[in-house]
Amino acid sequence: MTNGANQFELYRSTTETHADSAGAGFAELADEARQLLQVRAALPPPVLDQTQPLTFAPGDQVALRVIPRGEAAVAQSPAVLRYAETNDGRGHQVRIGSQGGTNVFCSDGTGEWDSTDGRRWVRKDSGGTRIWHGDIRIDANGDYITHNGDAGVTSTRRPDGTTVISVTSAGGQQIEIGTNAQGTNVSCTDSTGRWTSTDGQHWTNTGTGARSSSTVRLDEFGQYLVRYEGQAERVERRSGELNSNLERQRRLSAQFGIEFTAPGERVKPYETEYSTRPPTTEELDCLEQVLTRNRQMNLQGLRFGFIQPNADTDNSGLWGNYSHTGNNGRPEILLFPMCGQQTMGWSALEGTLQHELVHYEQYHNWGTGHWGNSSPAEARQLMQDLGWVFDQTSQRYRMLDRNNQQWEYDKDRARWDPLIDGHLNTGRSVTSEQMRELARVRPATNYFNAPWEMHAEALAMFRYNRNQLRDQNAALCDLMQHYDQREIDRRFGTEDGQPRLIRGAGGEIVPNTPQQRREADRPQQSSITPEPQLERQCYCCQNCQARS
Repeated sequence: MTNGANQFELYRSTTETHADSAGAGFAELADEARQLLQVRAALPPPVLDQTQPLTFAPGDQVALRVIPRGEAAVAQSPAVLRYAETNDGRGHQVRIGSQGGTNVFCSDGTGEWDSTDGRRWVRKDSGGTRIWHGDIRIDANGDYITHNGDAGVTSTRRPDGTTVISVTSAGGQQIEIGTNAQGTNVSCTDSTGRWTSTDGQHWTNTGTGARSSSTVRLDEFGQYLVRYEGQAERVERRSGELNSNLERQRRLSAQFGIEFTAPGERVKPYETEYSTRPPTTEELDCLEQVLTRNRQMNLQGLRFGFIQPNADTDNSGLWGNYSHTGNNGRPEILLFPMCGQQTMGWSALEGTLQHELVHYEQYHNWGTGHWGNSSPAEARQLMQDLGWVFDQTSQRYRMLDRNNQQWEYDKDRARWDPLIDGHLNTGRSVTSEQMRELARVRPATNYFNAPWEMHAEALAMFRYNRNQLRDQNAALCDLMQHYDQREIDRRFGTEDGQPRLIRGAGGEIVPNTPQQRREADRPQQSSITPEPQLERQCYCCQNCQARS
């Protein structure tokens, strides 16, 4: 539609109504637009030079911008954002926004969430670390209903403040707990029948009249937990989804010798305590693929835990943690919510698993002490190969540049300082990105604040995709191939002085045949699109050398 001087472009929008002025004020444009438009539910896509009256439904959001005379109008047709609203009776307004029938926004008592497909939800203020998979809706009664697809937990929150939480067990049994407006459990249905209570502790079976003193709850993971009077809380049933997940974990445990933390288990890497959650199906797929590529490792007893997002992990840069004596005195790898943003890829869970597994390998095969003094000779050789030195006087690790100048990393400042005339010169400090270009041996990524971190990133990238490492540093790629083959030979041995198995071109461990060697040795351009050089942080390195 046009008004003579300017052309109006009207399009479906997810943003608030706005106008970019081309000589006229917003109020004038809004008044003029109201004369031309009337509100209607559906827009023909796209609306350009529209002269017929249009109507929208109340609550529809419309974006209006002015196209100056002579500027071509660009067709746009995002869908109208429709809102449904209710309240949960607990002081929280619930608002769901949908586009083209797909829910893409939700605001409730837990925060504001965005989605592109109506199934994968990311909380806005978490830095991408709080992710929830499931369906949401507001029904005709104003009930706010959510279904967690990973855990199988359905929650119904009503405007009067009452709630109903339910799961379906592996055997098909419906388990349901209802609360009153004050949050007290007042009803429970399980395999023994329907029970009612006034205080959430003393229960009566409506069918048999039997009485019980206990507390019940359904947790966020799909576990039905009961605590009988005088006894510890125990898991009575699990949702079918959680049961399938745990069965998959048991199969992986039997296959690789690994273990998993229990749902809700508390772990404490260093000073902060976290709760763990069950990994998703996609995360288990990724873990299985990575472990299959690392058959050179003896993984017996290694525990894996996936950290449940909380306020401490929101906007955190931590990816993972390896501890040789974890929560139960056993080797343990913890994966932080940062990994949940993407499962497969280098800057994702896959790359982090490869990285932390190298730390596990380091502790087993390169010694548990400092690489500069108490470690085996091969560890000291590895450090030298990577362009590092260990200063016996200061007990500090330093990186060499191409002129054999020593540089030391200051964790608190995230800067590298040169050693000049026996003293660190903070006035000539550089960033990790700059140090990477100065280094005698160029690291695989920007994360190399200690020699074992540089090694973990390089060897992990080689096992992830050798061509990607070759693109970064061909000499480092060859060095990692040498050390990787040493580990494969350590596990599978040699025959007539030749390896029985080698790392294939695709990253798998394969028989040492002429064809496999040719494919593995053939330089190829990486088939993977270059990824941003993220500063991967692992908790095991938070206590790396820090200048006192």
